[in-house]
Amino acid sequence: MRAALPHNMPDRTIVRTAHATGKCSVRRAHNMDTPFLYEHRTSMVSWIVTKPLSINMKYTALMSLLLSTSPLWAAASTPDFNRVIATMQAAANGIHDATYIFHKQEYADGKQRPAEHITVKYRAPNDIYMKWLPPTHKGRELLSRSGWNDDRLRVSPGRWLPTLNLAPLGGLAMRGNRHSVYRLPFPAIVDNFVTSAALIKADPTLQARISDLGQQRHFGEPAHCYRLQLPKARQPKLYAAEVMLCVSLRTGLPLRIRSWNIEDGQLRQVEDYGYEDVRVNVGLEDRDFDPDNPVYGF
Repeated sequence: MRAALPHNMPDRTIVRTAHATGKCSVRRAHNMDTPFLYEHRTSMVSWIVTKPLSINMKYTALMSLLLSTSPLWAAASTPDFNRVIATMQAAANGIHDATYIFHKQEYADGKQRPAEHITVKYRAPNDIYMKWLPPTHKGRELLSRSGWNDDRLRVSPGRWLPTLNLAPLGGLAMRGNRHSVYRLPFPAIVDNFVTSAALIKADPTLQARISDLGQQRHFGEPAHCYRLQLPKARQPKLYAAEVMLCVSLRTGLPLRIRSWNIEDGQLRQVEDYGYEDVRVNVGLEDRDFDPDNPVYGF
């Protein structure tokens, strides 16, 4: 599925390389709805990038193709998507702790779930405190610490309700969720893209299409956004069939992620994640992950 393009876009050129020889062929695309298709195949990987090009950009793209070695994902402009992944991975690896507001809406257990808004405290590797904001699950709190509480989640459903201790992958903890709580912090989220890239690199028959959506603003800050189309039907371990990824220009971390999969017989949005007011390495302490903290409700 491609985003609709204006009918008044300039001519486009299609550049193709042969799998074995590396030769290029160039032709005009007469259909004005056809985006620029820039395809590179190597013995290790295949990738496709769509982006409308000016005459100068066509020349640049062709020269980049002739001079490139074997990138995994690339865009017609720099930085290429390899660099985007590397930037996110470096930013995630540099997190000792972080605070942010997590916006989450998922398709889970056969239905679209209501949007959730959660304040998060995270400390590497797996210390997590979460408190739900209204309207969904208002007042719910969750706490997890490495090696604490027999590695169970401490959950306070809300005022006047008993506190629960839940197995992270158990039925109650996973009800209405696509992922465990451990797959939601930044290192795990970024790992979804790193893993998908590795799977595509390992199989030369797989192709990933990357569209550069340019700069957008989400949660009041600028980000650079991309649309990824992944061959999940052929490789189910890939993150999703389609993804819109927006990377914060301030932090280098994901700012907004929307993903689509074929579920219950149709392509549907299954995840919409947002990360607002991200603050990294703020010096969180043990009391921030202590159930006896007087400001918590456990």
